[in-house]
Amino acid sequence: MNTVVNLSIEELHKKQEEQYKGIFDKFEIGQQIELSSSSYEPDLPLGATGKILDKKYSKNGCDLRVDFEGYETWIDGEDVF
Repeated sequence: MNTVVNLSIEELHKKQEEQYKGIFDKFEIGQQIELSSSSYEPDLPLGATGKILDKKYSKNGCDLRVDFEGYETWIDGEDVF
């Protein structure tokens, strides 16, 4: 038997935001990171390392502004080891 859960859009957005806050909380400004995948930055090789300059989250995801040896860009927090 399948159970159907009805969530309002607001509840769904709140759950998504909580999920991304969990990712956000794993990172600190100044932390060194390693890129594990990147669909938005094809010029960066997998395994590239950088330093977190800024971070933010919302119901749409967790974003990190990272300096990759002089190349600054925003990446998804989910794309980092």
